[in-house]
Amino acid sequence: MSNTNEPRTIIKDGYEIEITKECKVDVLEGISKRTNNPFKIVKQEAWLHTDGVAYPSRCAIQLHDRGQTRAEDNPYAIGVYHLADLITVGGFGDLQISRDLTLVLKHKT
Repeated sequence: MSNTNEPRTIIKDGYEIEITKECKVDVLEGISKRTNNPFKIVKQEAWLHTDGVAYPSRCAIQLHDRGQTRAEDNPYAIGVYHLADLITVGGFGDLQISRDLTLVLKHKT
């Protein structure tokens, strides 16, 4: 394991993200204690499937506002997606998905 906090890139092949009808969208809003500025974080629940692993892992995908459409009003549709961006392993060994993750629909479920 690395002693630095720099992320390390791992290969994206073998990973899929599944959005099911049970996957919720969570909105966290508040005022930053550090900057005193308002913030909003929007995340959608998802399931990360990895080749060779019997069960998926629960994860969250950060959603972003697009133009005048609020992130919480435009979640990913139900389906199975390929990762269009790389997954990284953080300096503490935790799995990190890019904040600007783009999913490409593989098929609807």
